[in-house]
Amino acid sequence: MRALALVAALLAGCAGKLPAPASATAPATAQNEWKTLKAEHRVTLDVELEAGKHERRTLRGAIAVERPDRFRLRALGPGGITLFDLLSIAGQVKVLQSIRDPQASSLGAIVQSMAGDLSAAYQLEPAPPGRAVAVESGRVMVREPEREVTLSQFRVIAGKPVATRIDIVNRERHYTVGVDVTGLEVDVPLDPDLWKE
Repeated sequence: MRALALVAALLAGCAGKLPAPASATAPATAQNEWKTLKAEHRVTLDVELEAGKHERRTLRGAIAVERPDRFRLRALGPGGITLFDLLSIAGQVKVLQSIRDPQASSLGAIVQSMAGDLSAAYQLEPAPPGRAVAVESGRVMVREPEREVTLSQFRVIAGKPVATRIDIVNRERHYTVGVDVTGLEVDVPLDPDLWKE
């Protein structure tokens, strides 16, 4: 269970403030209009345990995304300690730093699953077979065989609608995630070193 709690940090985020952007409804199209994104995440993870019990954790982290196919996520613990540093390029996921062995027990599979959650949320390539994206009731819905991602609470940042709330239901791994996105910047230059191992 410690491994699962640590991996929960993958979707974590640092508290930050949005730069007073205008509110927006979901875009008329379900496609993201931005090319790059930097943000802080505050994540609540709820894992369904055996016998119907649940474990709930709130974590923090920072993410950089560059479309069409990459992201870098750093999960932060108390005092800003890096719990996890994850790089995903074209669906290939690598743990660059971790306070625990990412190959231990089921941790590797969970890392892959959470990376898939983020790839779905940001609609990154390669899209798995069965990915469907639609606008429904002011929200963007991303459905894949093992997960459903809901993007909502849109704000206009640099003239583009961006979700400030991400909700994930991972059916295969039996967890749900709620992500509050803050400190958003879109279409800003990203350091090429972010994509180095």
